[in-house]
Amino acid sequence: MQGYEKYKESGVAWIGRIPEGWEIRRIATIGNFFKGKGIPKSFLSDSGFPAIVYGEIYTKYDISTSKTINFIPEESSEDLTYIEKGDLLFTGSGETREDIGKCIVYMGSNKVYIGGDIIVLRQEKINSLFLSYVLNSHISIYQRARMAKGEIVVHIYQSNLKEILFCLPSAIEQDHIANFLDKKTSEIDVLISQKEQLLVLYEEEKAAIINQAVTKGIDPNVKMKESGVPWLGKIPEHWTLASLKWISKIYSGGTPDRNNDDYWFNGDIPWLNSGTVNQSFITTPSEYITEEGLTNSSAKWINKNSLVMALAGQGKTKGMVALVTFPSTCNQSLGVIKPYSTISSKFLLYFLKDKYYYIRGLAGEGKRDGLNLEIIGSLFIPVFNKTEQDEIVEFIENALLIIDKKIQKTKKIIALQKEYRTALISEVVTGKVKVPEEDI
Repeated sequence: MQGYEKYKESGVAWIGRIPEGWEIRRIATIGNFFKGKGIPKSFLSDSGFPAIVYGEIYTKYDISTSKTINFIPEESSEDLTYIEKGDLLFTGSGETREDIGKCIVYMGSNKVYIGGDIIVLRQEKINSLFLSYVLNSHISIYQRARMAKGEIVVHIYQSNLKEILFCLPSAIEQDHIANFLDKKTSEIDVLISQKEQLLVLYEEEKAAIINQAVTKGIDPNVKMKESGVPWLGKIPEHWTLASLKWISKIYSGGTPDRNNDDYWFNGDIPWLNSGTVNQSFITTPSEYITEEGLTNSSAKWINKNSLVMALAGQGKTKGMVALVTFPSTCNQSLGVIKPYSTISSKFLLYFLKDKYYYIRGLAGEGKRDGLNLEIIGSLFIPVFNKTEQDEIVEFIENALLIIDKKIQKTKKIIALQKEYRTALISEVVTGKVKVPEEDI
């Protein structure tokens, strides 16, 4: 893509030169701002009048939308704020300065109600889709980040948004740029989506490899037999089964009193909370406790290469398992599994990870439903020669290493595609490059 024939100084150092015929404008000069009113979660439904709440601008929409994913009942719409086609919506609060004030343009024909913390710009002078690309470009993000207030929760206000400067071409060029970016970003989004789907397939391949290896072994010619356990199916003929409590020591940890500084201050004993199971291999502690804290609580030492399983937790945590790579202690929401010498810790790790959904189901899916040591101890585990266990672990890890390299390569491609998409928008809306005639 080539630049324009002639440029001029914009008068704004961080924008630099702009094409001759373009101008620098302030958002305050093109329209009026107003705010949405709070929509309680209890109002949201799957039918009724279309509605948008501010969190969805971060997670569900990008640049523009003509449809909504939420609705409110007709009787709930009284006194709420609504938007019309061409209105631009900004998020008034967020978690980071880089995200604050994200913008989308509503391009639908129906009246849509909006929740609180949404700031609306209504204008009729400029192509709204073009303006949305402008307001999601680097020059806008840079300005919003400088204007934002707060640390833990970041806010931006109408008065701030009014001060945003942007590059304005002719009406014809606005249309050309909006159409070009819509076409090109859609093409890039398709490529990104394809790569993201590939990541899903890679994870499914990893799961299939682990499942096959820990339940069927790695010898394709081995004779199989019924295990007698419905959720396990057939296993190699020479394997046996044993309850986990017969092949390992199982116990839970504890948490020293949080109100006693002597149990925590300057501690040097590693201690783990439930969140650590999100790692397959735990390499760092969550916190440290003191010797006094260990003595005066139900916390217990965990040997290196023991496993910990989350007994409770919302989301996906409950039932997850990880291997501890250093001596540590843990809280009461983790069950500790210390395999006896005939059992490979890594084999047991991969087996329990493979059975995650079955194990989780034993506790129920309610937020308050938890696993306990008795449930864990009753799990049937394949038992066979330690040498074969180690061979299976080596096979799994070699296979996963190959797939993980593909995953990292794919993630890098996705990152580059997203970077190119962002750069393309910024270069075009600031006039650094010109939309090719064949793309108009």
